[in-house]
Amino acid sequence: MAEEIINRIAQSNLMVFDLEELWPVGGLQVFALSPLATDGLFREKAVRQSLDDMDLSAYAGQVVCIEGAQDYIVPQWLWPMLSHALAHAR
Repeated sequence: MAEEIINRIAQSNLMVFDLEELWPVGGLQVFALSPLATDGLFREKAVRQSLDDMDLSAYAGQVVCIEGAQDYIVPQWLWPMLSHALAHAR
């Protein structure tokens, strides 16, 4: 005997989100890692100085895509430093 197929997903209390509504209006701002690397290496002191000298106001309140066009070895300390600088950009 064939039993009736019940769609339990449609009957559940799941919330449906339209991802296009959540996408930011301004789109993505691209941040390139290459200006922070000297001779293909990320040196903490030089990166700190570069981030202090950069005008990061274009990234204020934006969704940022971090782009690495080269094959860099990215140290673990770079991500928190970069995200902090971009989050506090004005």
